[in-house]
Amino acid sequence: MKISDEGLVLSPSRSIYDSFAFLRKFMAGSEKRLLWENITGFRLQIYYKEYTMSPTDGTGSTTYTVPKYHLCVAGKAKEEVIFSIHGLEKTPDEILALCNRFLSEHKRS
Repeated sequence: MKISDEGLVLSPSRSIYDSFAFLRKFMAGSEKRLLWENITGFRLQIYYKEYTMSPTDGTGSTTYTVPKYHLCVAGKAKEEVIFSIHGLEKTPDEILALCNRFLSEHKRS
């Protein structure tokens, strides 16, 4: 995810392609560019995913829940883009605040 004066650029997770760098050439078209003038608002959505670990040492399995954060971007064309933002450099709340700040600055200009 890149935030700039023009808008947002959303692209697939790099970790998927790190081992297969050649795939990046073919996946470049999957980037989604959203211009500030077409964005009407943002919100966070949290999904919880359960994982179960079953150790091989005979002890019982353990289930734990991990939150998965998604940034929902509302557009003028009634289209909503939902983008996963877990595991990024900034927290989901920081990302939401930055997006809202850039959007309000764009609306003022």
